[in-house]
Amino acid sequence: MNLFGTVLTYTAPSANYRGESAENRAVIQKITTGRHEYAIISPEAIRNALRETLAKLGLPCNRTRLDDEDQLAVEFKGYPDDTAYADDFFMGWLVAASGTDREKVRVELKKQKRDPAKFTFKRDSILRMNMAVALEPYRHDSVFTQSPQDKTPKERKAHVNVENSQLLHRETALTAYQYPFALNLDDCRAKADWTRTLLKAIGELNNVAGNHARSYFEFAPRASLSV
Repeated sequence: MNLFGTVLTYTAPSANYRGESAENRAVIQKITTGRHEYAIISPEAIRNALRETLAKLGLPCNRTRLDDEDQLAVEFKGYPDDTAYADDFFMGWLVAASGTDREKVRVELKKQKRDPAKFTFKRDSILRMNMAVALEPYRHDSVFTQSPQDKTPKERKAHVNVENSQLLHRETALTAYQYPFALNLDDCRAKADWTRTLLKAIGELNNVAGNHARSYFEFAPRASLSV
């Protein structure tokens, strides 16, 4: 038995979800359909927010995002285990190891009193998702904000920020988004309680944001269609 759903978010301004920045211009990621461009939100951003929501709802999760690093960074509690961690169960994994590295993993699993024969180095995601696509075409709207000049005396700081005031240029869209998800309920049967919590998390999803998110966007469904 399969569950297919399409979620429609509320309409709000968004400037969170962007590609590479061009100087001080924050660029929204887009795709072209017909003659128009539409803002998109990656399934990776949605899945990351789902992991965080599952953890807040009390489910054990293996991966944690580290926020105070100089680049995107995560930390794992251990090797993937779909019997112990909800995010591994629903979202699968890939352990990039081959040859002698695989043998080292098996040795470490034995130390952790896990059966290496039951361990797989990759598993597909049970939760299938695609990117969220805006309902309204991108209209080349932009907003500008200005960062203040940093007048902190140099002897009181060890870091070096841009000292002069900067004009920040953000591409912005006013739109709702829609995205699909699918679950094979036979695959979820072993963790029925976790599956109910996953559907609850989708129903109140928030904090789906790109790098250095500056604006709040509600990602809980305004409406959903399930089959």
